[in-house]
Amino acid sequence: MSEFSFEILEISHLPIMEISDDIPSVVQEFAASIEKSDGVIIAAPEYDHAPTAALLNALAWMSYQIHPLNQKPVLTINATYGSLGSPRSQNILKDVLSSPAINAKLTNLEYILPKSIDAFNDTSLPINEAEKLNQTIAQFLAFINGDSLDETNEWDGIL
Repeated sequence: MSEFSFEILEISHLPIMEISDDIPSVVQEFAASIEKSDGVIIAAPEYDHAPTAALLNALAWMSYQIHPLNQKPVLTINATYGSLGSPRSQNILKDVLSSPAINAKLTNLEYILPKSIDAFNDTSLPINEAEKLNQTIAQFLAFINGDSLDETNEWDGIL
């Protein structure tokens, strides 16, 4: 896989979304980081078959007055303690991302890590999971660039 750069955006500091004429500066800065990216990878855990409230709050902000995800390529990555992975959470997240107020450019690509509590050794994912994740990201880079996987893909995005 070719090299790419990314920025990790934390959502814990975003205030609870409220309808107001004023959008907090922290939310505006968050949206500006998304706008300048080529694509977005949303990595999230699954709790009770759903995305976290904090993630849904961040997406609510991105659908009110500012729309940085409009036609922005988005890849979703989920992890769960359960053995089935997180298909329910993925479906909810994709429904929210495809809503008219967000309108992200989605692909059928996804990465789901079941039994995440057991998936890591001391420092990293097992080789088979790391290879699957690398392949998914390589395909996402191709999706962003409209290139085949054989060509060099460079990506400046958000993880």
